[in-house]
Amino acid sequence: LGSSEAGFGECAEFVLRDVYREQLKHPDTVTTHWPGLVFLTGSLAQLPGFPERIYTELRPLLPYGPIGDRLKVIVSDTPRLGAWYGARRLALDNRVDIYVTRQLYDECGSDYLVEHPIGNRSWRSPL
Repeated sequence: LGSSEAGFGECAEFVLRDVYREQLKHPDTVTTHWPGLVFLTGSLAQLPGFPERIYTELRPLLPYGPIGDRLKVIVSDTPRLGAWYGARRLALDNRVDIYVTRQLYDECGSDYLVEHPIGNRSWRSPL
């Protein structure tokens, strides 16, 4: 991101800027690929007003009108354990395309991230 002090809003803007660039390449997907749901988990999600703060940070970054208006921010039923439950579910899945194999590790090193449908794209920092 280029900043050691980036907050949630700056990080979200960085990601959504990439989404927007992709949308320009494929304009027919504009109405279907904007984020509509933000799922919060972790102990911080329990802070009073945190979901509202996240909504306030994200809403100005989305397009005006019905696409941006569908944004919803929800909190996990079990925020303290939500990430653990998600990781458990993922570990029990038999998909092999999301893991770094020994061969891939030996070839690409410890910094390599596998790009897959449920992960984030890897970006090299310009700094």
